[in-house]
Amino acid sequence: MSTSTGKTILMVDDEKSIGMIIEVNLGKQFNIVKLENGADAYDYLLGGNPVDAMIVDYFMPEMDGISFIKEVRKLDHLKRVPIIMLSGEASSNSKIDSLSAGADDYVTKPFNPKELELRLIKLMERN
Repeated sequence: MSTSTGKTILMVDDEKSIGMIIEVNLGKQFNIVKLENGADAYDYLLGGNPVDAMIVDYFMPEMDGISFIKEVRKLDHLKRVPIIMLSGEASSNSKIDSLSAGADDYVTKPFNPKELELRLIKLMERN
């Protein structure tokens, strides 16, 4: 029996272990779409696939998290979709760059999956 809300979360991270952690911990509540780089994720979104929120890694091959968020925020239909930057980079500059690019929140790795889930829920409630 699924307890999914029917909401879709786009998870973009090249670390397979992070995708598994998110899928195991949030997969009962949300539909999780996992992609491993920003370029594939951007193509996925351009393909008209709807998402209710995104979790994006800072460092990725092909298109990093900052570039991905900047491109996503240029698309009218995605301007208000919540984006959480997820990164092992804990510097203030990384957080400032992410928020300036259009991220709604910033969570550092390692992270508590329950905290991430609550942050997602709160952001989606506002949109």
